[in-house]
Amino acid sequence: MTNEFHTLNGVCSNLVPQGPGYENITIDNQVCTTVGALPGESHVSGSRFVLLSYGFKQSNTWMVCPSLLGNRSLHVLNSNFTLIRTSVSSSPSVSHS
Repeated sequence: MTNEFHTLNGVCSNLVPQGPGYENITIDNQVCTTVGALPGESHVSGSRFVLLSYGFKQSNTWMVCPSLLGNRSLHVLNSNFTLIRTSVSSSPSVSHS
């Protein structure tokens, strides 16, 4: 998720205050309602959004790689073992009379 959001800057669709009586307010006096928005900015940094919403940092992206690779390796070994056992048990048996 941090890898995907790292380069995004979302444009705010809802700034407050807005509505009747606030037509002449500049962006300096408004804030976006999205998590991670800073006052006076009409966009939200993707990295800041992910950090404040989920507690994920871009620097944590590669920390999960060993876990993913280990999980994938175990899956491949398990699949191979299953294939070997299946081929051994499905081989024709020879009966001696």
